[in-house]
Amino acid sequence: MVQRWTRMERIGQAAGLLAAVLAGLGLLASVGWAGEQPVRGATLRIGLYSDPNTVNCMESAGDPVQQNIITGIFDSLVVVDYKDSSLHPGLATKWKQVDDKTWLITLRKGVQFHKGYGEMTAEDAAFTMNYIVKNKTNAYTYVTFVDKAEVVDRYTVKYTLTAPFAPFLVTSLFYGSGMVVSKKAFEERGFKAFNRDPIGTGPFEFVEWSPAAQIILKRFDKYWDKGKPYLDRIHYRIVPDAFVRLNMLKNGEIDMFTHPDFKDLKELQNDPRFMVASRPGHNWDFIAFNLKRKPFDNKKVRQAIAWAIDRKEIVDNVYYGHATITDDPMPPGMLADNPTRRHFPDTADVAKAKQLLVEAGYPSGFTTTYITSPKEQLRRLQVIVAAQLQKIGVTVQLQSLDSGTFSSRYWREKNFDMATRDLNIVSPDPDSTMYWFHHTKTIGNNGYENPEVDRLLDTARGLSDPAKRVPLYQKVLDSIYEDVPYIYIAHVNMAVVYHKIVKNFTLLPNERKYFQEIWLGKQ
Repeated sequence: MVQRWTRMERIGQAAGLLAAVLAGLGLLASVGWAGEQPVRGATLRIGLYSDPNTVNCMESAGDPVQQNIITGIFDSLVVVDYKDSSLHPGLATKWKQVDDKTWLITLRKGVQFHKGYGEMTAEDAAFTMNYIVKNKTNAYTYVTFVDKAEVVDRYTVKYTLTAPFAPFLVTSLFYGSGMVVSKKAFEERGFKAFNRDPIGTGPFEFVEWSPAAQIILKRFDKYWDKGKPYLDRIHYRIVPDAFVRLNMLKNGEIDMFTHPDFKDLKELQNDPRFMVASRPGHNWDFIAFNLKRKPFDNKKVRQAIAWAIDRKEIVDNVYYGHATITDDPMPPGMLADNPTRRHFPDTADVAKAKQLLVEAGYPSGFTTTYITSPKEQLRRLQVIVAAQLQKIGVTVQLQSLDSGTFSSRYWREKNFDMATRDLNIVSPDPDSTMYWFHHTKTIGNNGYENPEVDRLLDTARGLSDPAKRVPLYQKVLDSIYEDVPYIYIAHVNMAVVYHKIVKNFTLLPNERKYFQEIWLGKQ
C-alpha cells in the first residue's frame, strides 16, 4: 500500500502575526485509523543511516538524523500544523507582540523535565535562548536577530530582538532554538555531557547512545499531554546501508526506516506488508562552491557548471521520480515560489558551458576536489555530476566523507572547493531558504558577497505583509540566477518505509518525526 501526496495547496497567512509562514504545504502524509483505538506499550524500532552529531537541541542545525530524534526528547514553544499552517500552543500557551522588536511568551504551567529535574519555568526558557545567543551554538542560525530573553515572572518570558523579524514565532520558537532545556541539568552536566545525555520536556526520555549502534528513548510518564505517548520505547538502530535497512524491515528486525534508496520504493509499494510514505519536501539538493578559492571566484566558471548539469538525469537515476527538478531554493508552493520561473534547463547545454569556460579563461577546463557526506543518494549524485562535468573538461576528484568530517569541513572550516549536500529547511518560511545561505553574515555563506542581496534580505525579513515580501525575494532570485553561488538541482521527496503495524504515523515535509500519537497494532 502506498501513501503519496502530489497536490500542493496554497497557504495563506497564519495567526496574523505569523506573516504567512508558509504556502503550499500540501496534505499530511498520514493515515486515519478509523475504528481503531490506540494501543499502549511496545517498542518502535527505527533504522537510521547515521549517528546524529549531537542530541542537544541548542546544537540543532543542518543534521537530518538529529531532527528525527530530538523532537521526541524536546518540545518546542509553538507548533505549526502542516495541514493548514495554523500555529498552535506547545510549551507556550499564549504569545503577544508588544512592538516590532518585543514578544511576550506565556508558558504552560506544570510541565516537568525528565529525570526529576522539576518544573519548567521562564528561567529555563530564557536560559536556553540566552545561551544560544551568547555562545553562538549551531541553533544560533535561527536567532541571529535576538538580543536577549528575560524572565518577567515564573511563566512569562520577554524576547527582545535587535530588528523586526516577521517569522519570529515559526522560525525561532518552533524548532531547536524554540525548545527548552533544563538550566539546572545543563549547569550540572556541562555542554559536552549534555550533548550526549540531554534533559528535555518531550514525550520520550533519553536512555542511552551507543555510537554506530543504537539510541534508546523511553516513555516519559510525567509528560504534560496526559495519556501520551502510547509507545513504551523508541529504539533507533544505526545502519548506514539502505539495502541492509530494507532487509531488516523485511526480516522483522525493525518497524520503520528513513532515507530509503528510491530505486526500492516501487517494489515496496507493491508489498502488502508495508507502507511507503512519500511527499514533496521542504528541501533541496545542491552543489556549493567555495567562492574564496580559484577558479570558483569567477562567476563565469560557476555559470558554466550550472549549464553543464543535467538535472533530469539526476532525478531519474538517483530519485527515480521522487523529486522535483529545480534551479532555485524555493520549495514548491512556499511564499515567493514561482514554478514557471526558470533560468537553467532541465538537461545540459554542453556547448554553452564550454563557451562560458572559454570566456572565464579556462578553455581546457581544470581539476578540482568535490566532497559530500555518507548519504548514498548524494554519493550517487556526486558520481553523475562528475561524469557530466568531464564533458566540458572539468575533472573532479571525489571525496566521500563521514558525517562529522563533512559537517566540520563544510560548515565551520569552509575547507572545500566543491561540495554536494542536501538541506532540509526547518522553518516553513522563505527567509530560511534565502537569508541563511545568501546573506554575507550567516553560517551558510560560502563567500558570496552581494550588498544589494543583503539589503533585500534584511528588508524582507522585517516586513509583516507577505505581499510586500514576495517581490523582494524574487529580486534576490534574479541575482542568484546570475551569480550562481550555488547550483540547485532538485526538491527531493521525504520518504519513509514502515510496517503496517505502525499506526497513525504522519510524514512532514521535513525530517522531524513526532511519535507521541503513534502506536503499534497487531501483525
